[in-house]
Amino acid sequence: MKTILYGMNHITELLIKEYDSTVIVTTDGQQTHPDCSIISLKELENQDFACFDTLVICSVFVDEITESLLSIQFPLEKIHFYRPSSMTIEPVKQHMIPQVDESKVLYAFYDLAKNNAAFDADKFTVFAEMERQKRQMETIHFVIIPKFSKQERQVHIESIYSQEAIQWRLDQIVSPLFKCLPTTSSVSQLTFREEAEAFYTRLSDKQIFPAENDNVIMFTDINQHIEQGYSCNVMKAPTQAHQLVENFIESYSQGRKLIVVTLREYDSQTDRNNNMAHWDKFLRQLDQALYCPVIIRDTYNLLTPSPLPDYLHLDIAASNLHIRAALYERAYLNLSVSCGPAGLFYYLQSCYAIQILPIDENIPTISPQTYRRCGYDVYQQPLIATPGKQYIKWGDDTFENICAAFNEFEAARCQIEDEAKT
Repeated sequence: MKTILYGMNHITELLIKEYDSTVIVTTDGQQTHPDCSIISLKELENQDFACFDTLVICSVFVDEITESLLSIQFPLEKIHFYRPSSMTIEPVKQHMIPQVDESKVLYAFYDLAKNNAAFDADKFTVFAEMERQKRQMETIHFVIIPKFSKQERQVHIESIYSQEAIQWRLDQIVSPLFKCLPTTSSVSQLTFREEAEAFYTRLSDKQIFPAENDNVIMFTDINQHIEQGYSCNVMKAPTQAHQLVENFIESYSQGRKLIVVTLREYDSQTDRNNNMAHWDKFLRQLDQALYCPVIIRDTYNLLTPSPLPDYLHLDIAASNLHIRAALYERAYLNLSVSCGPAGLFYYLQSCYAIQILPIDENIPTISPQTYRRCGYDVYQQPLIATPGKQYIKWGDDTFENICAAFNEFEAARCQIEDEAKT
């Protein structure tokens, strides 16, 4: 059986040495080679394909050449290509990207006039995926709609963040959150609000999420879908992020269980920040032969001295959301106070976590009224918390509360694991 090498370059020369009997194919067949016969694509069409065992594309133009080969009815299962990055020969069939049916794409519009450029986008992401499943669509295209309008008299106020900070947050938080959905096909950011009309006018109602005048997603919306049988555990870090985290674990954990602590060190509402002395005391009393504490700093203080310098840090997780998500998924247990990134605990496909939530009437973001408005029953476990995986400990992050929460979690997990064995 003969092997066909498609293309004439240094890769062709390398592969000629690997095969006993080769034929070189080029588009026009005009080149010459001292050791091999060269034929054109047209001449290949007149050959008996059964005489050839494999065809290897020795070119970067894999798509175009594959299309040409299929147009002459060359068998797909015999077509391979040389991948320079790994120096391997790969079957084309295993790497073909599925075609996207546009009618099966759900367009999710994230309107910055009604939503913040913040971790709150996790709720929008999850609800969009629930709607995709409900509407039986295949993929999601997230479209970020800005405040800016083409109308000259339109007023735009930087009420929370500067425009530069908003863009930074879109790039570092919102877009990566959207891309933590395996079903996300694309993320687009518009320049003007009016550009969204081009989408609205050509899409069916089934493809538009949410309705044009209803763009704020709350916990109550997600809870309703959970009650209807939809899971909120739909997010997953990309494969590359998991590979990097695996390298970190293999290099530093020494086989111990990862206890990942996400810190809040923000300059605003400092009463919500971690009580560092109590967290340090908790981490010190852990069995260091069994557990491996890992600290994720607050992003905005990442390049300042750490308040917990005696423990292993993964600083890139504080600035790269996908690596953060991958670490959360691989941790034996995640621990956090009230902070934006902790929302991922409840939406990742696999994540074990304890969140310690304080209650303070004097701080609007952690008042009982705010919790209830967001869909939380104070002192109860929310629907988004998977029993046996995520657990909220209500109260301050004192040493006693942290230890109690940890011991309760360990007892419950051991019970679940024992029941699974029987």
